[in-house]
Amino acid sequence: MKQAEFRLAKLAVAAAAGTLLLTGCGMKRAASDEIMNESRSKTESLAFAKTAYSGSQAGIKIEDASGSLSLTLPQGWKKDDSLNRSAALAVSDRAKEKYCLVVPVSSNILKNATVDSLKKKMLADTKVALQNYHFVGYGETTIDGIPAQTAEFYGTARNVDVHYLTAVMKKGSAFYQIITWSTSDLFEGYKKEFENVIQSFRIVNSSTPEAAISVMGSAPSAISLVTSSDQQSSITIPEGWTRDTALADSADIQASRPASEDYLVVLREDRSDFSKNTTINDYSNLVSTNMKQSIQNPQQDKPRQITVGGLSALQYVISGEVGKVKISYLVTLVASEDHFTQVLLWTRSDMFAGKKQNYLYIVNTFREM
Repeated sequence: MKQAEFRLAKLAVAAAAGTLLLTGCGMKRAASDEIMNESRSKTESLAFAKTAYSGSQAGIKIEDASGSLSLTLPQGWKKDDSLNRSAALAVSDRAKEKYCLVVPVSSNILKNATVDSLKKKMLADTKVALQNYHFVGYGETTIDGIPAQTAEFYGTARNVDVHYLTAVMKKGSAFYQIITWSTSDLFEGYKKEFENVIQSFRIVNSSTPEAAISVMGSAPSAISLVTSSDQQSSITIPEGWTRDTALADSADIQASRPASEDYLVVLREDRSDFSKNTTINDYSNLVSTNMKQSIQNPQQDKPRQITVGGLSALQYVISGEVGKVKISYLVTLVASEDHFTQVLLWTRSDMFAGKKQNYLYIVNTFREM
């Protein structure tokens, strides 16, 4: 691969991985206050131009799959679904290193959230996600007549210097993050264009976009994003859960809340370790067989086909006894191009029914970056 092509690919991967954390919700009050105090010390305020493209710069309207969301962009931008699976709408001009994501978040996920609090959480998560993080400024604007909060910042993601311009708004029962970025050396030349792209965002149907981050069951009152050590996968956990290290030696992510007997393991396996014709059903049979050999009196319900983060998955419940204690597992097996992933949640069988809706929610937040 040529050096220029490698740089483009690296930026897209690095920036997409970084922006996944923008939708995370785990934040300490002190971290939020620190960022906002920092921002008030800046003299720059973000003011968005509202000029429309005209003449040779006539805009191209690009919509999401449902036709509910749209952006109007200059020539050269294209729909880019591979950029980030959690986005409802992803576009780019990769040849010029310009990128934009629209990420809806249901207000059912973010209990008692406001546009301002979501912006603060986004900034707090980003400060952790980026190396050499620098906050430039924040401000207020309107997008299609709707008030929005803006933020500009830059840092390093996977050895790439990246500069972001973002906006957060709410319409109906959903929040929307519009995230634009490029390399730091090119950003200033694109900033006006990014402002216009953000201003062009339109919501035709404010209820449909919630499906972009679908929720099965009621969301916990507060959630926190947890990423694997290689930054290639993530999942959110409810308030009170913490990272764990003693559940499975080879797990990519482990979390638990021992006080309420809740446990989570995420284990990713390379598909190259299996024969080329191995399907998710084959993998499910292997996992099911191994689990049944480890528990007494196993019972399993019928697997059902679902999607998790845009990826095909199988899900079922296995119950049995471990050390004379009855345990029930929610087993979700996710297939991507390069990996099979086990997302396992379990508790005592007598408690499982009351916890299942939260477990379904947790599973549905899994993302492979």
